[in-house]
Amino acid sequence: MQKVKIKNSSSRSMALGLFMMPVLALPIFNRNGVMMLSMHYVIMIAVYIAMAQSWNILSGLTGMFSLGHSTFYAIGGYALASGIYLFKLSPAVGVLIGIILSAVFGFVLGIISSRLTGFFFTMSTIALSQVARTFALQMPDITNGVNGISIMRPPIPCTVFFYTAIGLAMISTGFFVWMRRSRMGSLFVSIRENTQLARSLGVNIVKYKTIASVIASVMASVTGSFIAYYIQVVDPSYLNSSIANKIVMVTIIGGVGNAWGPVFGSVLILLEEVIRGTMGSNYAPLATALYGVILIFFILFKSDGIVSMNLKSSISLALKALKPFENTRKGD
Repeated sequence: MQKVKIKNSSSRSMALGLFMMPVLALPIFNRNGVMMLSMHYVIMIAVYIAMAQSWNILSGLTGMFSLGHSTFYAIGGYALASGIYLFKLSPAVGVLIGIILSAVFGFVLGIISSRLTGFFFTMSTIALSQVARTFALQMPDITNGVNGISIMRPPIPCTVFFYTAIGLAMISTGFFVWMRRSRMGSLFVSIRENTQLARSLGVNIVKYKTIASVIASVMASVTGSFIAYYIQVVDPSYLNSSIANKIVMVTIIGGVGNAWGPVFGSVLILLEEVIRGTMGSNYAPLATALYGVILIFFILFKSDGIVSMNLKSSISLALKALKPFENTRKGD
């Protein structure tokens, strides 16, 4: 059984490697901005991979189902923007401030998780997101209210953001793999599977839930800082439930608790970006509706996500399904 898993993993790695080769070469063909839009698509996909991997540690490994993960994404963005706009700090210091603030909020969330579990914990993460959104709207001296903060930065080639985003996605994925195989990752999974049994075996539930929450918060904060610096603006839309929901959906569709899940699931972000680019931002919610339909399909028929699908068998099943039509045509 183990040999099959290793074979599947190596096959996925080889397929991903073959796919990434032309993707990494996109900047080479970026003459007169021809490939600029394609590079933007890759950047957004990579950002959601990084975000989904952070959520995967919190919810996929530890079982703390959060619907407010965009809070930490926004903290990173606002910390960077406020640091540059108000205090004239360097971007690196702004990122560091975001990491510290997110770690504090993650610590609080970890403590809350020791008191609340299941549905009640999920509701507390939504409440935390709403508190952060209210703060962003009602504290214009710090956040510039509904208008948000524009980030003034020197002109940086899109290629730099392109490779940085891919690096961020690779590092977060590699970190998840390392975490899952580590002793701490095993303790996270034991808490997810049976909290009472883990506690009876001496696992400090509060400690490890708090650690998972802090790690996930910091990862999300760094990603939020990156995207804010890339698009040069941060506003209360960072705290919209749609962002948090997309993080959850792409992970579930890809496969929760699996390193490949966010990688496969985040490709769906391309759907929204294409709709936004071709039909306008007013039609962007259409992508969310399509995500919902796809999510329902996977929950009903493939609850383990895309990672559980066998591509070879799926193609053979599709070909078998077409045979009756072929026989009908021959009969005609």
